[in-house]
Amino acid sequence: MVKSNLVLSLALASTALATAGGISAPPTAFKADGSQLTCREQFDLCSTRPNTVKPVCNRELEECKKAESGKRSIEREDEPVQCVNDFNACVTKPGSNKAACQLTRSLCKECVTKDNKCRTKPGAMMPVCDGQLQNCLQKADIGKRVTKRDDRDAPAKCEKELNECRTKPGAIQAVCTAEHEDCINDDSDDTPTSSEDPAPLPSSTAKTLEGCTTEFKECLAKPDADEGDCKSAQAICEHSHQGLNPSVSVGPSPTADPKDCDAEFDECRTKPGANMAACKGAQTQCENGGSSSSTTAEPAPTAGPKDCDAEFNECRAAPGANMAACKGAQAQCEHGGLQGPGSGSGTSNTLSPSASSSITPTSAPPVSTSYPASAASRMGQFSNSFLAVFCVAIGFF
Repeated sequence: MVKSNLVLSLALASTALATAGGISAPPTAFKADGSQLTCREQFDLCSTRPNTVKPVCNRELEECKKAESGKRSIEREDEPVQCVNDFNACVTKPGSNKAACQLTRSLCKECVTKDNKCRTKPGAMMPVCDGQLQNCLQKADIGKRVTKRDDRDAPAKCEKELNECRTKPGAIQAVCTAEHEDCINDDSDDTPTSSEDPAPLPSSTAKTLEGCTTEFKECLAKPDADEGDCKSAQAICEHSHQGLNPSVSVGPSPTADPKDCDAEFDECRTKPGANMAACKGAQTQCENGGSSSSTTAEPAPTAGPKDCDAEFNECRAAPGANMAACKGAQAQCEHGGLQGPGSGSGTSNTLSPSASSSITPTSAPPVSTSYPASAASRMGQFSNSFLAVFCVAIGFF
C-alpha cells in the first residue's frame, strides 16, 4: 500500500512540475489495480499530500476536467459536457437553427458512445481512442450546416465556415478543407444542370435490335450461361422491339439457323419435365429469326402486346411456374398463335421459292384392281366347271 501511494505521489508531483513549467498536460494517476483515478480522486489525493499547495491541486483538477470534457464517463451515463456546451453555443447564435443544433448534439453523443466502446475493449489504447473521438467530434460539426441551402449567399457562407473551422483551438486543417469542399459542392447542386433531367427517348427507339444482340452476347459471356435461355431472351427482346416499330424486320440470331432450330427442339422436348408448348414456341422463334427467304406473310396477332404481357405475368405468378414455358407461351401469343406453315409440327417443311419452282407436280398412279377382278373371275369359272361336272355325272348315272 505504501508503495502504491509512493507511485501516485511521484506521478502527481511530476504532473505538477510539468504544469508549473508551462507544459499543458492533464494529470494522470492510476489505482493499484491499474485503473485510472477520477479527477475528484486525484484532487483528494493531491490535497492529502504533505506540504500541499492548494492552487496546484486546483489547477490539476481543472486540467483533468478539461481532458475529460467531451467524453462520456464510463462509470456514469450523463451527457458529455462538450456536447452540452456546443449545443448551448449553437442555439444562442443569431439566426441559428435549433433543429440543426440538435442534430449536432446527437452526433456528439454518438461520438462519445463510440469512444466508450473503444475504451472498454480489452487491451484498449487510450491515445487511439482520444484521436478517434476528436476526429468524430470535428465531423459532427457538419450538422450545424444543414440549413446552408436556405442561404442564397452560399459561397460567402462556405468561406466564413472555413475560417471559423481553421481558427478553432486544435483545428484539423484537412477536416476544414474537406468540409469546405462539401459546402461548395452541396450548394452548387441547388442549380440543376441540363444533364440531370434528360429528355426521355421515344418508345420506338427505347430498345434497338443492336441492343438485343448485345444483351445476347453478354448473356453468353456469363459464367454457367445457358444458350437456350439467352436465345429465348433475345427473341423476346427482338419481338418486343418489332411490336414498337413494325417497319423494322427482325434479323437472324448470330448463331441460329434452321438446322440448329430442329436440334434445339429435339433437345428441348427430351429434357425431364419438358413443356411441348414452350419447345414449339422456342423453335418457331428460332425459325422466324433464321429464315432468310420466307414468302409467307406473318399473320396478324390475335392478342395485343398488353394481353400477352398480362398472360405472361399470370403464368409466372402461378404456383410451381416454369419460366421457360411462360416465355414460350408469351412468344406464341405475340406471334398470334403461330398460325401458318409448320405450326402444327415440330419441324418446318416450308420450301424456298427456288425449290418449289423446280418441282413438277405429277399425278398419282392409279390403284391396281386386277387382283380382286381376276380372283372373282376364277371363282366364277370354278363354279361353272363344278356345276357342269355335276350335271354330267347325274346324266351319266
